[in-house]
Amino acid sequence: MRLTIHLLLYATFSLSSLMAMAEASRLTMPQFLSEVRATSPEFAIEKANVEGSRARASGIRINAPMIGYMQMKDGSGTNHGLEIAQEIPFPTKISQTKKVRDLELEAQLESSQLQEVSLLAEARAAYVAFWSAYARLNIQKEKHDWLIHHVKITRTTSWSDTAAKIHLLEVETDADLVENEVLALESDLVEKRNGLKIYAPGIKVDDLIPVEPPLIPIKYDKHSPSLLVTLREKELHAKEALVGLQKQAYAPDLFVRLRSYNGNESAPRSQELMVGISVP
Repeated sequence: MRLTIHLLLYATFSLSSLMAMAEASRLTMPQFLSEVRATSPEFAIEKANVEGSRARASGIRINAPMIGYMQMKDGSGTNHGLEIAQEIPFPTKISQTKKVRDLELEAQLESSQLQEVSLLAEARAAYVAFWSAYARLNIQKEKHDWLIHHVKITRTTSWSDTAAKIHLLEVETDADLVENEVLALESDLVEKRNGLKIYAPGIKVDDLIPVEPPLIPIKYDKHSPSLLVTLREKELHAKEALVGLQKQAYAPDLFVRLRSYNGNESAPRSQELMVGISVP
C-alpha cells in the first residue's frame, strides 16, 4: 500500500514537471512580438534615432563662443591678454533653424513608427511560417505513423493473397515517400525556427513549440492617411523649411569681439571691442 502511494506521488510529480516544461517551451505570437520589441537591434536603432533627433531639436542653436589667449611682443616687452568672440545669427535664421529641427524630429518619429510597424509585420510572418512548418511536420508524421501501422497489418494478411501483396507494396511505397517528406519538413522547420532569431536574437529556439496564432481583423479607415503618406508629408514640410532657411543666407549676421590686454611697464592695460556685420 505504501509503495503504491509512493508510485502515485512520483507519477504525479513527473507529470507535473513534464507539463511545466511543455508550458515553458510554448511560444505564442504576443510573447514573440514582446521579445522582438525588447531585444531587436532594429528597435534599438530606431529609438536611438528618435532620441538623437529630439536632442537636436531641443533649445536654441548658435555657434559656440571662442575664447583665446593672446601674447604680444614688441620693443617695450611682452603683453598678455584674452579674447572673446561670438557670432550671433540674424534672428529669423535662429527661428527658422529651430523650425527645421522640429519638423525633422516629426519626420523621424513617423519614420521610426513606420519601421516598427514593418518590422512587427515581418516578425508576424516569420512566426506564422514557423507555426505552419511545425503543423505540416506533425501532420506528415501522423500520416507516416498510420502508414507504418497499416504496413504491419497488411503484412499479416499478404502471405497467401496476391492482391494483398500488391497493396502492401503500394503502402510501403507511400510510407517511404511520406518519410522523405518528413525529412524535408524537419529541415524546413529548423530553418523557420532559426529565422525567429533574426527579429529576436536573444530568444532560445531549440525546443520552442508554436501556438496557433489567432486571426486578427484588419481595420481600415479610408479617411486616415497611411503611415507612408504621413511620413512623406512630414519630410516635405522639413525640406520646405530647409529651403526657407537657405533663402535667408543673405541676412546679415552679427559678430562681437572683445580683446583685453593686461599691460606691462611701458604699455597701460587696454580693451578693444569690435562689433561687425556680415556682408552677403
